[in-house]
Amino acid sequence: MRDQLDPQHDILWFDDGNVVVAARGMSFKLHKSVLALHSTVFLELFDSLDTSESHLHGGCPVLCVNDYGPDLARLLLVVYGSDRRYFARDKPLSFSELRSVALLAQKYQIEEIISEACACLKIAFTAQMNDEAYWERPAEYIRSGPTNPLWCEDRDLVGVVSLARAVRCPSVEVMALYHCCRIGAGVLFSGVQYDDMEVELSREDLRTCVNATDLLYQHNTYVMNALTDMFAYPSETPRIIPCRTSADCKNALGLLIASGLQNEQFSSPRALECLDRWIDEQSEMCYGCREALKNVVNERRKEVFDQLGAMFGVEPWPPVDS
Repeated sequence: MRDQLDPQHDILWFDDGNVVVAARGMSFKLHKSVLALHSTVFLELFDSLDTSESHLHGGCPVLCVNDYGPDLARLLLVVYGSDRRYFARDKPLSFSELRSVALLAQKYQIEEIISEACACLKIAFTAQMNDEAYWERPAEYIRSGPTNPLWCEDRDLVGVVSLARAVRCPSVEVMALYHCCRIGAGVLFSGVQYDDMEVELSREDLRTCVNATDLLYQHNTYVMNALTDMFAYPSETPRIIPCRTSADCKNALGLLIASGLQNEQFSSPRALECLDRWIDEQSEMCYGCREALKNVVNERRKEVFDQLGAMFGVEPWPPVDS
């Protein structure tokens, strides 16, 4: 046992607790039955404790763990139900907080918390192409989307890749790697610091992202060329509603293409972003032409999406966890 315990947690020090857990920088007096109910790992650790008098603190056996105290506190607050806000989804949770809880839940094999953490990640990094609100501005959604349970900065994307692998969530891994392709090389190559741990992409991941970024630029050009193809060959774009103002619509489409070029939408790796609202709001084409263009664009976006698994080395794609 440690000669002297670190400071006691304000909440997680129960007078009727029957085991002391000593982490780095913080100690807890807890209930064996509560922890064992959620984790067979804790149960096995308790069975191996030295209960001789010299190894007791206040009559309780002491379990020494190497976990960072504040991180373990976050996990224990969820286990005890004192901090359901972590997964309540009514207020965004920082990725660093979710990461610390999820990794410790993985270590102690608390499956319900792992599952809930994965569910949060799958909302922030969805593999569902029909989520238009997400795909209109995915970079902004990840930071502050109205239904997003996570607050995730660009630098956290490296951490998301690592966490997704740790908790076996391949759809999140692929989507996080996809988002890595839109951030600057400085962020991508420098990694991210969480408390006392630095997380970096492997050389293979960096190589994959560099190659995928080149491909995504090409794929984005393919998606955006739906506009130029329709401009050059208007009769070859299927329409459910016939166009009765073809000259005006072609002129409006030309202006839309010019707008896209000016905004660098033709030279971007963001091949999956939804263009429906942009087409509706920025184009004066008739309804039938707008719908026809959106259909072609979305078909091409889906083609790109279907290639993400091969691009980032995850098969089958999309995986069953998505």
